Amino acid sequence: IGQHSYYNTVISSVFIPGSVKKIDDSAFESSSIESVTFSEGLETIGDWAFYNTPIARISLSSTITTIGN
Repeated sequence: IGQHSYYNTVISSVFIPGSVKKIDDSAFESSSIESVTFSEGLETIGDWAFYNTPIARISLSSTITTIGN
């Protein structure tokens, strides 16, 4: 998922499928996401990927090896 792809968007929840290997820097920054679920397969979450979001629930996968700032 590319840098700033969902910057400042109105979205309440997101499901990241296993085909996604990387979420780039600031991909969901300042969006309205409250819930995130990551499938097995995701490896990298970039810097500030979810900065300034009201996430209340998150489900991480065991395949994540790198999480940025």
